[in-house]
Amino acid sequence: MKTNLERANLEGVVFSNTNLNGVNLNGVTLEGIFNISPIK
Repeated sequence: MKTNLERANLEGVVFSNTNLNGVNLNGVTLEGIFNISPIK
């Protein structure tokens, strides 16, 4: 899961500046929903 966290960090920074406030919420959510759950 380390890869996901690292990726989420980069994605979060690029997607939103809230990476510091909620890097996990932003990055993990985007990566998880788009990667794990392709269904909207």
